[in-house]
Amino acid sequence: MQKKIYQFFVGLFFVAFLVIGTAQSTDKMVVSETALPVDLVSQLDSLRKTDNLGEWLYCYQLYIYEDPVKRVSILARSFADAWRAPENDAERKQWISGLAAQGYYLLYTGNILKSIDAYEQAYRFYFEKPLAEFNVLEYVLKPLGNNYTRLGDYDRAFIIQEKSLVLAKEQDSAQVASICHNLATTAIWKDDLPLAKQYCERGLEQATKNSSLHGLLLSTLSEVLLRLGKVDQAELRSRSAISILSKHLSNREEVNAPYWLRGAWQGLGDIQKERKEFFTALGSYKKGIEIIDRFYGGKRSREKAKLLVFAGSMLQQLQQPHKAIEQFDAALSLMIPSFKPASVIDLPLSKDLYGENTLLEALQGKADCLSILDKKEIALDGYMLLYDVEKKLRREFFSQTAKQQQQRESRQWSEEAVGTAYDLWKTSKNPEGPAAKKYAARVLQIAEMSKAQLLLDELENSLRNNRRKDNDSLLQKEDQLLQAISFYEKESAGNDDVDSATMVTENDLRFQLSLIQKQVKAKYRVGENALPEVKPVSVDSLLQSIDTGTTVIEFYTGDNSLYSIEAEKGRIVNIYKIENAKKLFAAIRNFVDTYFQSGPARMMNNPQAYYRDAFVIYQMLGKGIEKNKNCIIIPDGVLGYLPFDALITDSVYSTATGQWPFLIKKTNLYFNYSLQTGLQQQKIEHPAGGFAGFFISFDSSSRLAIPAVKKEYAEIKTVMRGRYFNEEKASIDAFAKQLTEVNVLHISTHSFLQGRENIPVLQLADDRFYLFELYGKVFHPQLVVLSACRTGHGILAKGEGIISLARGFAATGAGGIVAGLWDMNDEVTATLMASMYALLRGGKKPADALHEAKLNWIEQKTGQSFQKLPYYWAGLVYSGDNNPITLSGPSHYATWWLLLVGFIAIGLVFFIKKQRLLLK
Repeated sequence: MQKKIYQFFVGLFFVAFLVIGTAQSTDKMVVSETALPVDLVSQLDSLRKTDNLGEWLYCYQLYIYEDPVKRVSILARSFADAWRAPENDAERKQWISGLAAQGYYLLYTGNILKSIDAYEQAYRFYFEKPLAEFNVLEYVLKPLGNNYTRLGDYDRAFIIQEKSLVLAKEQDSAQVASICHNLATTAIWKDDLPLAKQYCERGLEQATKNSSLHGLLLSTLSEVLLRLGKVDQAELRSRSAISILSKHLSNREEVNAPYWLRGAWQGLGDIQKERKEFFTALGSYKKGIEIIDRFYGGKRSREKAKLLVFAGSMLQQLQQPHKAIEQFDAALSLMIPSFKPASVIDLPLSKDLYGENTLLEALQGKADCLSILDKKEIALDGYMLLYDVEKKLRREFFSQTAKQQQQRESRQWSEEAVGTAYDLWKTSKNPEGPAAKKYAARVLQIAEMSKAQLLLDELENSLRNNRRKDNDSLLQKEDQLLQAISFYEKESAGNDDVDSATMVTENDLRFQLSLIQKQVKAKYRVGENALPEVKPVSVDSLLQSIDTGTTVIEFYTGDNSLYSIEAEKGRIVNIYKIENAKKLFAAIRNFVDTYFQSGPARMMNNPQAYYRDAFVIYQMLGKGIEKNKNCIIIPDGVLGYLPFDALITDSVYSTATGQWPFLIKKTNLYFNYSLQTGLQQQKIEHPAGGFAGFFISFDSSSRLAIPAVKKEYAEIKTVMRGRYFNEEKASIDAFAKQLTEVNVLHISTHSFLQGRENIPVLQLADDRFYLFELYGKVFHPQLVVLSACRTGHGILAKGEGIISLARGFAATGAGGIVAGLWDMNDEVTATLMASMYALLRGGKKPADALHEAKLNWIEQKTGQSFQKLPYYWAGLVYSGDNNPITLSGPSHYATWWLLLVGFIAIGLVFFIKKQRLLLK
């Protein structure tokens, strides 16, 4: 009986999309019918009394099936109302079928986030104890992977799809072809086009020729070829796909043909757009819309909205902004049913927005058109709404790479946003009036929201994690998974030949971690365990956080322009813009590569050329920097590699390097990732513990000693009391233990970037320490000093900054970090470090101490003159919170004990002599 019920339900589930009623698509609202009929309530009560859980669940599901759009919320309620958990395979099948159906119905009523939740529950439930007779591939894994793709969480999509491919090999070739298509789509979005092409070709080998699946794979291959720049080949595949899929529209067994044909028309439109055939592309997009209206009625709203967005963008290119706005408004109304614009300037309410890529695209398109129509104030309001959507979308992502990709994509419209705000500020009639202040604040706000958002999320999580319960089993499971993933990452780092079984295991662990972290987030968001949400910080609060006597220079680098925002406590002083800044960005990168990243030779051989180039860059970037004694630089893009200390402030050249007018002589410069991250760093509670230093003078491969590290160890030990781990004692275990105990951590060892992904690595005595090993650790020192080479260098992530070892320490809660931007000169570094610690002991703040140590080196009368060139001293930079640090000097207890013993000995000698005299 149970088997028949299950088979019947699966059959209904398979064709459900053909009979689902018309619904408006939204992630915010689903129409529900919560009152159950009297006869159904009676039947459910009877089944409960007889403890027949399987039939009870089936009755619920059959009732939902009759009108899933209105009743989908009841299905979720049924699981909460169940009086016990399933106890046999028949009940487990019914339970997981209900969860899968819930995910399916929620997707087609537009609620993608809730749909993902349901499918993830089904995934967990199934893999706790797999069921032989349940097709988990078709009803859980494939739709879950597709949902992740729709959301833009491509890393998790790829994990699920690879798992699906393993299972599909056990079934038939059509399943393999279908999964290969899904993997190809995900690879496209991960920007791995060669891999996407491989999956398309593999899928075509498995698919029946001229089947609708064959047409789908041709359509996707067309997209890959277009992105590879092979436009003619792309068009041939696209037109073949349209021809094949069109022939299957009347075939009832090919139920997906209309949906895939819609995608093929969309792909052809993209090809025509690439050729700038905007009117023809518009026609192709409209063909796709016609197919959705003909075959799906009020369903597939998200896909229709996307096509409306594409149509709007073509009308925008055809210089018809009013008509374009009509398309964007139609898309927004599909995504947000409550949005019913009465005029061209109407925008959705912030409270109605949610995380969805198509919603982002529609809002951006409308804002761009409003800007074209010179309605810049409304356009700016539209751009600001994009940040609300983006923040909500980013919170749904699990992996760092997915978040970084979203951050990169957001820069495409943030430049328009900051440019619009700047134009409004520049044209304000009264520079000191409320309008000018409002738009200046918008420029700063956009610059802040467009950088270091991932780091900000990590800092906020670090603050919240401190308040969680240590004995929580969920947190323990999270820690175990983090440790396991770290082990696999460490094994595969820099290894291009990792076996597939290892990759599958690591990916499965990552997916399990994503599910656990989702549970942790839900648990600590509500109820008695709830942690306070970190609320967005206002621009006024950020400006008030600036210390008196300090200037902040925040940069924003777009593709074409550079903005520099000068701020002081409580106010924005000025905003500067450099047009056509691409040449400047190229000049900065060349300057850094030539004089710093490639070693000191070019600077030593032609110091006058360095002087000239450094002065040119200063003239372009230095506005406002010298205004106060202290200056915080918030860089962006390639500026993160630039040693501002080493810039030249005067054109008159001198052969005496120590007398050069370096910018460091004008102001105390240090860095931060953003004003928001700086504010969060100030809130972190640091341990009361003291100093721990790790010093390794040998290279792990050659074991050759580096005398300068020995010198650094000896000099710091004369001024700092603490725990010292030298050579073999500087082990990975000792390092891991000190991470959680000390307030000041000093690391002097080899550092390098490893593998194709340039992973930052520290070499300890017996093992390597990787950046990713910091994730998940409770670690809040007030100061971390990374005197190793390139610890501030790494991958430049657009919109996020340099992903370096220094940033990794910041993300886990370090208050401030001293790091090296290039290969440091060990001897000079040793002297600078000892000088910095001596100044810290004297009460100097960390940034001030490093600044003064550098000045002392430049201005000293002794030493080699070439070592005063910036290559030798400018690479060490400070970033973070610049608050005083309580430190102690070296221990003198031994000296005092020796003196005491000496006094006692002298006293004994006098006593003995006196006794002898008395005896005589």
